[in-house]
Amino acid sequence: MNTRSLRVAAGVAVLLAALGAMASLSVPYWENRQFEEDLSALVARNSASGWTADRWRQSALEVAARRGVPAAASAVRVELRPTGPRLEVRYQKNVDLFVYSVRLHLRAKSGS
Repeated sequence: MNTRSLRVAAGVAVLLAALGAMASLSVPYWENRQFEEDLSALVARNSASGWTADRWRQSALEVAARRGVPAAASAVRVELRPTGPRLEVRYQKNVDLFVYSVRLHLRAKSGS
């Protein structure tokens, strides 16, 4: 093989690795978006219920558990506003990329 063929093959290999990493990283962001939609639906259904902050926190944790989101009660922030509650859940997700592991810090929020 000549040098040009080696460079082209190396370029294709790097491009394929980058595409694979991009695909692996896009999954947690997509799942976070779906979790955010579930939180928004929870708030839309129950915003007039008069729930306490602890009840909102518990409901957000139930939604997280259904989605498989590793969230702790201390990571759920609840703001009770006159226009309705606002929920925010912060969590971390590890993604293994070939020979490297990436820890993503994600946040799902909903409400007004």
